[in-house]
Amino acid sequence: FFVFIINRLCTLLSHHATLVASNIAAVKQAEGASTVAQTMMADNDELRQRLDEVGGDAGDDGGKERRNRKFDDLEKQLQTSRKELATAHADLTAMKKQSENLQTEYDRVCDELSKLQHEIHGGGSKKDD
Repeated sequence: FFVFIINRLCTLLSHHATLVASNIAAVKQAEGASTVAQTMMADNDELRQRLDEVGGDAGDDGGKERRNRKFDDLEKQLQTSRKELATAHADLTAMKKQSENLQTEYDRVCDELSKLQHEIHGGGSKKDD
């Protein structure tokens, strides 16, 4: 019976360690996505300022089209980065919730193990009501 409890405890500990590692990885991924999004927004602001400095009638029509395409591409990249950031934050929240649930289960199993050990070592005939 104790082998089963110890085996279950080891399994829960291993699963907990895996979730913690995944949580750390998700946090790093979210931080990276946030950094990329901030860089993209800064680049976007810089490009807008450059376009304002150049003016609407400066350059030929081909130059305007290239700038517009480049601007559209950058906006798409920014939207993609924002979506990735939102996904990373959602993953992080889910991992935190899983980690909390696993910790609660781990605490419950530890309490149960402690009670069983107390019953065995403290007199098997005593029962807690």
